[in-house]
Amino acid sequence: MFFVFGGGGDTMEPFFECRAGRILLRAAPFSLLGAWRLLKQERRIFMFIFLLLAGCIAYTVNYSINDIDSYFLLAYVSLAMFAGFGALEAGMIFKKVGGGLPLQ
Repeated sequence: MFFVFGGGGDTMEPFFECRAGRILLRAAPFSLLGAWRLLKQERRIFMFIFLLLAGCIAYTVNYSINDIDSYFLLAYVSLAMFAGFGALEAGMIFKKVGGGLPLQ
């Protein structure tokens, strides 16, 4: 398989213009926090999710077809996994700093 990294600009536009891409852009702080948490604490899980994300994007950049949105599904799922770990870390930080929410 040949990779051409020069012409990926027009292929990456649908990645951010799709509805799932716009939703995940709003969750970008959680995704970054989750990636940082996994990098520091669970490096093997981080590498697995990162390789899923990078492999999907590298594979999809080479296609110039009309319905390329479905090829980005694995990348969206990978970013959602990072965001889930980021939400977990944000909850742990909030609990540590604020003492949590009173349940009564």
